[in-house]
Amino acid sequence: EEDSPQYFYVIKEGRIKSIISSSLGKELMVAFLGPGEIINPVSVFQDKCSAIGSMQAVTHTKILGFKKNEFVSFVHLNSKLSFEIIKILAERMTELCYRLRDLAGERVEQRIARILLMLSSRFGPTLIFTRQEIAEMVGTTTETAIRVLSQLKKKGIVDSLRGKIIIRDAAMLRLFIEEV
Repeated sequence: EEDSPQYFYVIKEGRIKSIISSSLGKELMVAFLGPGEIINPVSVFQDKCSAIGSMQAVTHTKILGFKKNEFVSFVHLNSKLSFEIIKILAERMTELCYRLRDLAGERVEQRIARILLMLSSRFGPTLIFTRQEIAEMVGTTTETAIRVLSQLKKKGIVDSLRGKIIIRDAAMLRLFIEEV
């Protein structure tokens, strides 16, 4: 966190979580990234910007690194690549705006259900996330995440095993968001 990036990184294999810390030390997971995704793309294109947050590998991970100045020069010469990077940045910004909306205006039950739906759409119905990671993603305590996941389990919407959450009924999960 706060280092000036010297490389442009792409995940070749594995998964990484992006975390920001509050001034009080509370962590919020901003993104969960997998193969083909770019690590902290914004800071590479800003001269005075330092990296926002920290990155932590959650599985065995391999990344590709391209020297910042060489990569930026390459992007200037390739309009298709520039457009793809703009699309990636727009998707990330949109996702962060939705997450901010959820943090500000939704109950914790809705935020947890919504993050489970988002993760299952990206990674499939079996999610390899701990309850603590789910809590970090929605800005709540681990205890609250456990309570909400237990409610969802009692309703038959999810199942959980150590370090895994299995979405049994995505349609019911969507209804749960509306009911709460």
